[in-house]
Amino acid sequence: MTQPPNDTDAAQALRARNRLVQAVRGQLKGSRLDIRELTSHLVISDPGHPDHGRIYINYATGEASLRRCTWHYLGPLDGHGPAGPDADPPLTAQQIIATLTGQAERSC
Repeated sequence: MTQPPNDTDAAQALRARNRLVQAVRGQLKGSRLDIRELTSHLVISDPGHPDHGRIYINYATGEASLRRCTWHYLGPLDGHGPAGPDADPPLTAQQIIATLTGQAERSC
């Protein structure tokens, strides 16, 4: 008796996923990088340096992407920074609220 095509495809996908995970773990052995298996991606990061980002590898395609957090300078907090004509404009409480609640206009 043969398996229906869906079961065969699922089994092949699972074997391909396991081969990818084993290959990556073998290649990165001893590197002290954190390797986590998510539902559709393998995620690799350096626990000591989260600012370096994370590599996501798609199980189905093997495609890899880097996800990294970016920083944007907002200026000194209102009342706590240098004053003067050349000083950066201060960051107000209203701007903080608007930025973190999604109400601020995005510049990038």
